Amino acid sequence: MALDARTGVVLPNLARDDFQILDNGREKPIRSFGSGAHYGVTPIALWLVIECNNFTPPDFSSGFMRGKTQYLKPALANLDKTDEVGVAHWCGDGTQAIDLPLSKDTDAAIGTLNTLLSRKSIEGENRKSQDAKERMIKMILDETKKSLPERLPVIVFLYGDAGSAFEVEADDILRPLLSVPSIVYGLNDAGYHFDPSAMYGGGQIYYEIHYLSHATGGDVYGSPDWPELSKGLSYIVMQTHFRYTLGFDPGAFDSKKHDLKIELTPEGQRKYASAVLKYRSQYIPVAPSRTAQ
Repeated sequence: MALDARTGVVLPNLARDDFQILDNGREKPIRSFGSGAHYGVTPIALWLVIECNNFTPPDFSSGFMRGKTQYLKPALANLDKTDEVGVAHWCGDGTQAIDLPLSKDTDAAIGTLNTLLSRKSIEGENRKSQDAKERMIKMILDETKKSLPERLPVIVFLYGDAGSAFEVEADDILRPLLSVPSIVYGLNDAGYHFDPSAMYGGGQIYYEIHYLSHATGGDVYGSPDWPELSKGLSYIVMQTHFRYTLGFDPGAFDSKKHDLKIELTPEGQRKYASAVLKYRSQYIPVAPSRTAQ
């Protein structure tokens, strides 16, 4: 995504020659280019994800959404006709599910969230919660692969992000996200304070959704002002609709993490001096399946 650093406004008019790609520090030729402004990108599969009710404060997990799901409706109305929306959840007792498969029925998405948020709280364990979250992500990616036409999974955690995970646990969740095109976002009421300086420590990742969103080119938006929170989801939908897709040859499908950097060329910098680019910081080149070949 290309945004104006001063205003946050999406910049839709960049061209192929304005970008350059560095894969593990080596420049790669851009083989294909798509722009959302010219309908040259795939539609999105918007996944709204929550954690089961638990006994933590509502701001720490997903409880802050109870009675507030109507604020999501304006953003869902901005989905394009080829986009779809789904709902999934995970629980601290080690269970997870896709509660609404991909659909164009945005009212069903709101209703499904309301049903989940009205359930009784359950006791949980961090290890079981992490395992359930990992399985849920894989289920979401598998479900999205089935959709036709092809869609980009955009996973929005409606979650306070108070949890933490060991680095290996967070990477187990991140790896499948880096192996396919996907973007993670977070949305919350800012009730649980985010401190960027405290994200890492003692072999653990704190603010895990911030970690996943940064790695996949997304972001986390938090505001106690509910109309502003509604605008946050609309902003997510707008960004993904107006994204750019840059295709390149990784050289080898080695299934290892590659550092990725996308920059503006000198000419691009001259034309768009205030532009800031958001992109995934890593990716994993995985060989296409035999079916895909």
